[in-house]
Amino acid sequence: MKGNVVLLSMWNNPDLPYYVSFCQEAKIPVSAIVCSGALKEHDLAILRQRLEPEYFDRDLLHGNIESIPFYFVQSHNNAAARTLFKSLKPDVLVNAGTPNILKGAVLNIPRLGVINSHPGLMPDYRGCTNVEWAIYNDDPVGSTCHFMTEAIDQGPVLAQKIMAVPRGWGYRKIRTEVVYHGIRVLTQGIKKAFLINKNYRQLTVSDTGTYYKVIDQARMQEVIKKTESGQYTSSVHSKGEYCEVL
Repeated sequence: MKGNVVLLSMWNNPDLPYYVSFCQEAKIPVSAIVCSGALKEHDLAILRQRLEPEYFDRDLLHGNIESIPFYFVQSHNNAAARTLFKSLKPDVLVNAGTPNILKGAVLNIPRLGVINSHPGLMPDYRGCTNVEWAIYNDDPVGSTCHFMTEAIDQGPVLAQKIMAVPRGWGYRKIRTEVVYHGIRVLTQGIKKAFLINKNYRQLTVSDTGTYYKVIDQARMQEVIKKTESGQYTSSVHSKGEYCEVL
């Protein structure tokens, strides 16, 4: 695949090595990585509570990064970052863990748009802690790759897939697998974006569905109880391929 793909992240985000290696496995050319600051210890602590310990074992050295230039900016939205992005001339920017809600001035720089992986099946699951809400509601968990717009989780969908959850997977196992699943769906979405070859503003946007706030502690305890006791399971539909949504 030919193209100019730039990842946006933070230098210590544990997701970043997986974005790099999964893109390389999918033959997606990563031409640059632009980092904005670092994850705070509080945020890292939340990730350690959610994810299995071995998730944090991988670092950037697992990927072939020698030929990928790194850039550092104070914010992915500021003037210096916008100047950098324009000079890189990306086909797409990829949210690989940016701490910033990207503004229109950034969203409009790439030739095609900015792509994100959302840990929920849009539009039914938009917003926060969608994995937990899906489990609480006994709905399937899954991932959606979409173009970003200034409206949260409402951009045009590129790829979407339910994640199979065998009975007996605990909460941290499910949460960890959702990260892997989401990045793999993202790689399919990136390829779809290049195949469609249209700017995100030319594509259909959905403003339907449900926006969820952060799940409360009482319901969170129900989620943990349901997963740890083996009550929750999710199966892929008979059409277990990536949904053709555009």
